Parts: sequence; C-alpha cells; structure tokens
Amino acid sequence: LESRAPGELRGRRAWTIVWSVSAAQLISWGTLYYGFAVLVVPMERELGWSRTDLNAALSIGLLISGLCTFAAGVWIDRNGARGLMTLASLLGALLLAAWSRIGALYAFYAVWALMGVSMAGTLYEPAFAAMTRTFPRDFRRAITAVTLVGGFASTVFIPLIQFLIDRSDWRTA
Repeated sequence: LESRAPGELRGRRAWTIVWSVSAAQLISWGTLYYGFAVLVVPMERELGWSRTDLNAALSIGLLISGLCTFAAGVWIDRNGARGLMTLASLLGALLLAAWSRIGALYAFYAVWALMGVSMAGTLYEPAFAAMTRTFPRDFRRAITAVTLVGGFASTVFIPLIQFLIDRSDWRTA
C-alpha cells in the first residue's frame, strides 16, 4: 500500500477539486484577461478614448497583479488558496460589473488597478500553489490538467464575448 502525505486527497474528491479549479481558471483568464482585447474597439468607439489610453488600463492591472503576487503567496502559505481565490474571484466579478458602467478614464484605471489585485488572487500562480498543496505527490498531473483547461480561455471567451457584443453592446457583454 502506498502511503499518503498528510492532507493529500485521492480519488473522485481530488479530481473534483482539480476540475473545479480548472473551470475557475478558464473563466478567470477568459473574463479578466482575454476579454479585454475584444472589448477595446467598441469601447474606443463609444467612449472616444484612444487605444493607448485603453490598453494602459490593462498594463496597470498587470503591474498591480505582479506587485500583489508576493502578498498572495504569503496569504496562501498562511491560510491556503481557497479563501484567497474565492475572495479574488468575487472581487473580479464586482469589478467586471463596475467596468460595464465606466464613464471616466480615471475610473477605468482605478477599476483595472483593483482588477490587478483580483488577478493576483485568481490566475495560475495561486491555482498552482493550491494544486501543489492539495496533491504534494501528484501535483504535476493536477497542474497539467489546470493548465490544459485554462489554456482554452482565449479559444472559448474571445468568440463568446464577440458574440455577446454583436448581439448587444460591450457593456452588456
């Protein structure tokens, strides 16, 4: 009999966690990252902001995400990833709603600065930490599954968001 590491999960429950985290990665990457590229043109048309101004927001978000990564790692080391990923996902959802109501460039930048905080707590780094902690002996398979599913985010969400824009507008999408 193979011994298990303390806290290590196996079987159906373990793979339910892997597929749940994988789905969360697909949605997080699709909405918080890849969707931006599709929304730039209709935002530019409606709001009159330049593409440079619009893309600066994404850059701000990525910078803040990078700066928050250390704090996210400390949180995960002390408390695990579940709470952080849940809170960051809720924050991301609220910020997506705020983004849809945006009217001023400074507010758009503020939303994306906070979006960076959300990305630091939802994207691959915390997910990989969760997989490593949950599957100390088999983390490579778990991380591979999460990455494989998350890798389809652009394939799923770019056409989905474009479809929604075509049927309504960028704010509704």
